[in-house]
Amino acid sequence: MNRSAGQYQSDKFEKVAVVKNDDSFKEFINSQLRNRSLSMNLFLCLLSVLPFIIGSIFYFSFSKYSSLESFFIQAGLGFSFGLLLIPIHELLHGLYLRILGSETTKYEFDFRRFRYGCYSDQFVLSRREYYNFLLAPFMLITFLQIILAIGFAPVSVFFLSMMLMHSSICTGDFALLNFASFLRGNEVFVYYDRQSRQTVFLAKNT
Repeated sequence: MNRSAGQYQSDKFEKVAVVKNDDSFKEFINSQLRNRSLSMNLFLCLLSVLPFIIGSIFYFSFSKYSSLESFFIQAGLGFSFGLLLIPIHELLHGLYLRILGSETTKYEFDFRRFRYGCYSDQFVLSRREYYNFLLAPFMLITFLQIILAIGFAPVSVFFLSMMLMHSSICTGDFALLNFASFLRGNEVFVYYDRQSRQTVFLAKNT
């Protein structure tokens, strides 16, 4: 597969959508939360269930066998460490691009505006690869946190709180996944244009 966006600028391909990486991205996320695919519904279900699980652990365990202080310490540390997972999350995005052959992976971290990301300028992905790119950090980190929560039950609230925070951070990835899943066409390609700061979606003309 040709990875250069320049090779897709012909009559064989049509630009079907763009998503801007600027302040309008928050409104984009809100629009995707209103128009949901199965993947978005499952993601929101996870975000809804995690607080219930944490609350149940508190009710059935901490309230009887441990202190309220211990519960809030674990929850607070979990949320804090969840934020610290942002660089690891983006590095996993970058690792996937590297595996596909990207040599110019870039990272963006702006904690003041709570904006972060990973991209490879003009590097084209198929729709399936784009799905994997978006989901890889969420799947790997969530799986590890579930294993740790089960293996270290006395501090499970710490890992579950970390999972809840990290999952919340993944909302932008799931918004893009949701958007891409509604695009029509058997062959859809995606690349990021650094100059215009937007993700471009192309469909092959039939």
